[in-house]
Parts: sequence; C-alpha cells; structure tokens
Amino acid sequence: LPFIGDDIARPLATDLSTGELMRLGWVKFRASDEATLRCRLGGSPEEIDGVWYLIGSEENVSVVDMLTGSSAPQRPSADGLYAPGCTRG
Repeated sequence: LPFIGDDIARPLATDLSTGELMRLGWVKFRASDEATLRCRLGGSPEEIDGVWYLIGSEENVSVVDMLTGSSAPQRPSADGLYAPGCTRG
C-alpha cells in the first residue's frame, strides 16, 4: 500500500497526506462491528461552473480527530444537512 497509496488518493480532493489516509483506514479496519465509528465530513454545497461541489469546512479537522481517537465523537448537529460529526454503531 505505501507504494500505490498516492495513486489511490489521487482522485480524492483532500489536504490529507497518503500516510494520514492510510492511518484513517487502519483505524476503521481495527474497529469492531459493534463499535464502528461512522463519521461524515461537513461542508457547504457550492456550484462552480455548473457542477455542484461540497466545499469542506474547518470543522472537518475535528472529525478527523474524532476518527483517530484524539477527541471524543460528537454527533452531527441536527440543524444542517451537511453537518460534520461521528456516531457509533
């Protein structure tokens, strides 16, 4: 995986390095079915040249911290369709 990680990550639009993506995948792999942490990154929809994109928010940094275990998981807020956060189960 370290040799092909850049090729796998190339189609993703993220500021995470290949190593960080691999660590996130490893955390997900190690999680048991009962304790699976389901996270979603947040953002705001924006149309650019006729194509809709979800533009990431600064809150996504805290979602990565939740996923890696650096902070406690917090549920997405109910007030936003694209609110970031994590849930267990």
